[in-house]
Amino acid sequence: MATTISYQDIEKRLTVFKESFPIEEIPYILLRAFGTTDTYIKRYKDGKGIISGFNGLLIKGLLAYRQVSTEALLSELEMMKDDPVVLRAKPRLLITSDGNSIQAYGPKEEESYDNKLKSLWLDFQFFYPLAGVERYRGVDENPADVKAAEKMAKLHDEIRRYNEFSSGDDLHDLNIFMTRLLFCFFAEDTGIFEENLFTASISRYTQEDGSDLSEYLSACFNIMDKDLRVGVPSVITQFPYVNGGLFHKQISIPKMGYRARKLILECGGLNWKDINPDIFGSMIQAVVSPSQRGSLGMHYTSVPNIMKVIQPLFLDNLYEEFTRIKVSVKGLRQLLVRISKMKFFDPACGSGNFLIIAYKELRKLEILIWKQISSKRAIRNPLCQHSVKSILWNRD
Repeated sequence: MATTISYQDIEKRLTVFKESFPIEEIPYILLRAFGTTDTYIKRYKDGKGIISGFNGLLIKGLLAYRQVSTEALLSELEMMKDDPVVLRAKPRLLITSDGNSIQAYGPKEEESYDNKLKSLWLDFQFFYPLAGVERYRGVDENPADVKAAEKMAKLHDEIRRYNEFSSGDDLHDLNIFMTRLLFCFFAEDTGIFEENLFTASISRYTQEDGSDLSEYLSACFNIMDKDLRVGVPSVITQFPYVNGGLFHKQISIPKMGYRARKLILECGGLNWKDINPDIFGSMIQAVVSPSQRGSLGMHYTSVPNIMKVIQPLFLDNLYEEFTRIKVSVKGLRQLLVRISKMKFFDPACGSGNFLIIAYKELRKLEILIWKQISSKRAIRNPLCQHSVKSILWNRD
């Protein structure tokens, strides 16, 4: 659904929060900014069209708002999530504010938002449901993939905001740091680490304001590159040794605050088993390169879209050939030779996920061919044969 109000108008209306304003007007300023008419605003103020008995403003299917103290910004928001009155009303957004800051939660996406009111005009996409506009998601996109990329992008931006990166080396260290985080999120949900080890440790052993998070992560990353762990506390040595060199380089861990820690915990709260590892590289690329991010969810080329390219390009033809000659062992062996001689070049590969998927799909077909041959001839282990070579070229 497209909005009937321009983003320029929304931006202009939200600049009110940069000036002096009555604190009780906050929910109405928000609603007006996203297209609610003055007629409806007056009705809400008169107690019409709202749900009574709620401490704040509750509009069915739209908004739950509560004015709170600074200390209760998050706790009151959490209480609203479980409030039976709120649950029955099914608002699109839950919001709390103390007059200076704003906290919000979208039950549909299970995503959180926090910001200073005076800065809301610079970052207001989260509130588009107030205008009846839902986030665009392309057909066949995996929601888990999209959510993970978005969360990581927000974390990257928050770290960039909190630190001054003055050199290429600084940015390179940041990219390595983000890659290590991604690995740890995957590892704790896929059996490499103990389940939830990474996220639970951050929650348990670091300060809520994030002041000691950098030091803790530095110690954890260092221990993951070491076999010998004498004299190191168990809160660090609980992490296993990880080979392959991912944690070998000593990097500068960025400073982080409350928001960055909160975003890391939210990232860890996702089920990374549901996230397609085939887009791991492109997720990293999208996270560290804001210029490569699309709008509202289109952060990378998904696996279904990659298949739409490689199937007509070469894969469909190979499968047609396989179907045509599958009863002929000689023909199947000739097809294996043909596949083994194929080379692929992607001059604009970026993270290389097109090449990775191409390799995986060729291996699937190769296994099918060997199984078919083994059904015709006595081959002890057809899967030990391997014709597909990693002749996958990229310019990087």
